[in-house]
Amino acid sequence: MTGMRKDQDTHANSSTQNHLSMAISKVAELEINIMLLKEELESKMPFFEYDMGMRKEQDTHASSSTQDDLPMAITKVADLETKIMLIEQETERKIAFLKYEM
Repeated sequence: MTGMRKDQDTHANSSTQNHLSMAISKVAELEINIMLLKEELESKMPFFEYDMGMRKEQDTHASSSTQDDLPMAITKVADLETKIMLIEQETERKIAFLKYEM
């Protein structure tokens, strides 16, 4: 019986380690995706700023419209940052849970 219990414990530990490994891989994948999204947004900002500057020079009406878009864009970026933070917190919570389960 002792050998059977040891095999069960070994299997349970192995299973937990596999789950933890998969969770860590998923976290790493999410971090990479978040980093790529952030880099993409940062790389597009100069183009948005340039485009807004061109609109301002071409048409004062378009300029006021573009200026109205900037606060909305800033709000959307802030919302995305909040979502990213929540995803990171959830991921950290899941990792802590998996570590606790081990």
